[in-house]
Formats: sequence, structure tokens, C-alpha cells
Amino acid sequence: MDFICAYLGKNENRQSFFDEQANRSLPSMEGWIPQNLNELKEKFSNVHQTLDERLADQNNLALLKQLLDALLIEKHYFDEYYIETNPNISAAKDFRLKRADHYLSLLFEYQRLKAENRSIGLLHKFYHFFIYGMREFGFYQEPSEKIISYLQKRYYEEKIKELQSESDELTRKLERYSFDKEMNIKRPLMVYKTAKGNHARGRYNQRQIDVAFEEVMPEQSLLNNGKTIAIISPYRQQADGLIKVIEERGYVPQIDANTVHKFQGMEKDIIIFTTVANEINDFIDNPNLINVAVSRAVEQMIVVAADYHEEGNLTNVGDLIKYIEYNNFEVVDSKIYSVFDLLYKQYSEELLKHISKRRKVSVFDSENLMESVIQKVLNEEKFRGLDRILHQPLRMLIRDVSLLTEEEYRFVRKPQTHTDFLIFNRIDKSPVLVVEVDGYALHAARPEQLERDKVKDEILRKYGIQIIRFRTNGSQEEQKLRERLLAIIE
Repeated sequence: MDFICAYLGKNENRQSFFDEQANRSLPSMEGWIPQNLNELKEKFSNVHQTLDERLADQNNLALLKQLLDALLIEKHYFDEYYIETNPNISAAKDFRLKRADHYLSLLFEYQRLKAENRSIGLLHKFYHFFIYGMREFGFYQEPSEKIISYLQKRYYEEKIKELQSESDELTRKLERYSFDKEMNIKRPLMVYKTAKGNHARGRYNQRQIDVAFEEVMPEQSLLNNGKTIAIISPYRQQADGLIKVIEERGYVPQIDANTVHKFQGMEKDIIIFTTVANEINDFIDNPNLINVAVSRAVEQMIVVAADYHEEGNLTNVGDLIKYIEYNNFEVVDSKIYSVFDLLYKQYSEELLKHISKRRKVSVFDSENLMESVIQKVLNEEKFRGLDRILHQPLRMLIRDVSLLTEEEYRFVRKPQTHTDFLIFNRIDKSPVLVVEVDGYALHAARPEQLERDKVKDEILRKYGIQIIRFRTNGSQEEQKLRERLLAIIE
């Protein structure tokens, strides 16, 4: 303990301490060997290996739960549209594939063939039989919009089953293993990340207050445990909101709340730090403020923050969260959602993975290349608040159809009607720009495709959603996209 305490003193005191050690007579450890050394080594090695395996399982379980939560929300809203369109398929009762990715692969291939104005031939049927185990080909006699909707529905159902099965298996494995018991530690640092969304209103964030009281408190067994607790915030308005909840629930005097600055010189056993802001700003990222927040905790520090992701790079708040993640402390993704957190994102990412694997699929090559261009532009600092998704169904983008003509309404309700790319605001999920990729050969040879493009453009115009089209025989796509986005956001 003397050696540890020496580091806490002044430089001259520390040097004096070490100089004095030379005059101390220390017991000789020469020749000392613990009993059963080989047995201890083997036991330590086994414990270390098991711990590494369980930590990997825990990380995988957290990722699975995060993906499962996102898919369940997506499926909830997709089911609403599915019921509205009522795409009953008589041949579907005998149509079952083995895995979720089979449904997505089949959907991808079917959409490609329809885009090329080709039908399902004998060769395709043989391929589907051997690859997917398909036996019911009457399915392909159904209208294309019904087939697409059905394949999407089956993908969601099977993917959720697969993820739930993996999650259950890992949960059972981890239930038989106690990290705290095996490691004999209490987690000193934790992070609760709220669902993505524009939760802060000025200097007040009700979502983070909800997470603190509805998740952190019960999950960490903080109430009535004899520990002193404080919930602190950079902002006065948030602190007042916390105080109100504490008083209403009768948590005084165990739990206190105030701004970070008011807690200077004070300590509590457990500190909950709510960052409030949707995005990291200079005020909450002040190193002095973060130092005060962290140093107020005697036993445990719990951060409640937005999922800052890339925005956290090269920031103090981001570094704190990464430190907690990388040092195997605990990061919890909040289960508290609102309907405004919804975005058609997980399906889009899975579809992009399938497209990237099929480099010889000519109809999608242009979209694959445009994806790279969009990603490059959005990675620039000025566009860090934007993101993109692929193939956003128009029927899930246009909810109020009162402005549409009968023809436009039928167009929107078709399951295969979608945007090529939708660039949106990360915070409030509002659409910023639709990016369409027009294959030169496809559009030149099919006048009906040009008419569909005109209908889509008019629908987007009515709802104030801007659109930019790129022809595959054009050029300077990156520059044009950058200039268009700048014109919109500035």
C-alpha cells in the first residue's frame, strides 16, 4: 500500500520515498516456491480460458439483443403494411425455406429478374430446388408485389426466430456462470446507451431520466441498499427534472440530484451521470466537467448517454465510453423506445450485404458503386449528422396519402416501389434527400420505366422530399452529391 500511496504525493515526496527504500531490510524471497505450483498454473490457465470464452459470449449476446430489438420494431410496422395490402398467397402454405438469408437471397434474385424484365425459367427452378430446397413453384404464378411482400415477411419471421434461438442459447450458458463471483469484482464503470433518436429538448432529456429511474435503478439494485446515490447533469434544467422525480417517488434522502458543478468537493457511493445532449458539444465535453463527474463516485460511476457512435471520436465523452467498452466494463443498450425511434435500417443493412457479395449482378452494380460514393461523402465532417438506407419502401415513407391521386396511391402501395437510397437526419430520422440510380440501358429501352420515374418524382415533390438522379452514363457523381447536400443543409 505504501508503494501505491507514494504515487499520490508530490514529486519530491515520491522521490524521497523511493530513496528511503534502499535503507530498509526486506525479507529475502530467494528460493521461495509456492506449493502445488503446476496445479496452480493449470487452474489459472483454465479459469482464464473460461473467462475469455464467457466474455466473448456476453459480447455476442449484447449484439444479438440489440439486433433483435431493432428487428422486432421493424417487423411491427412492416406487419401493419402487410395487413393493409393483404397479400394472401394461396401457394405459400407449402412454401418454406431453411434459413432467413435464403428468403433474402431469393428476394434479391427475384427483384433483379423483374428489373431485367425476365421471368422465372426452368434453370432458375432447378437452382432454387438444389440451393434452397424449394418444391412449390406455383408460388411464382402470384403477382410480383405479393411475392415481394411475402418474402420480406418470411425474412423477418425467420431472422427473429434465428436470433432468438441464438440469444436463448447464450443466455442459458451465461446463467450457469457468474462473472462477479469468478472475477470477484464490482463493475466500477457502466454505460447505459439510449435508443437512437432526438430525445433531448434543449437542455432537458426525458428519455435519459426514464432510463435512470426505470432501468438503471432496478437492474443495478440501487434502491434501499444502504448506498448514497447522486444523479448529476451538466444542465440545470435536467437537474431540476431529476429532483422532481426523486421527490415525487420519495427517494429523499438516499438519492440526491444536482448539476455537476454543484457537486464539486462532494462524494457519493454511486454517481449516475446523464449527458442530456443528442450530440456531443463543447459544453458537455469539457474535460474539467467530466473529471468532476467521474471523481465524485466512491464505488461506481454509471453514465447514461446517447449512442454517439462515430460522433464520439476524438472527444472526451466518447473516450470515456470507449474506455468502459474496451476494458470489459459493462455497456447496456436501453430497451426504452418510442415509435419515433423506428427506421427501416436493419433490413437495409442485410440487403446491402447480399448485394456486395454478388459482384456479377449487373443491375445492382450501379447501386453498389453509388453506395460507395454516398458513404464516402457522408463520412466527411460536415455531413456527420446524416446517414443512408437502401431500398426504403415508398409506402413506409408516405404515411398520409391525402395528397395523392388514385394512380399515385396505387403506385405507392406496391411493395416493390422503393427509393434506391434515402439519406436522412440521424437525429430526428427526417428524410433529407432521395438518391436514384438510373441505368442507361434499362431506362432507354423501357419507356414505362421513365413514366414510373416521373410518378415517383411527383410524389416526392408533393411531400417536400428532395431527389437527385444519377444516370450510369454520367460523371462527377461525388461532387454533385456533395454540392446538393450542402445546398440542403446550409
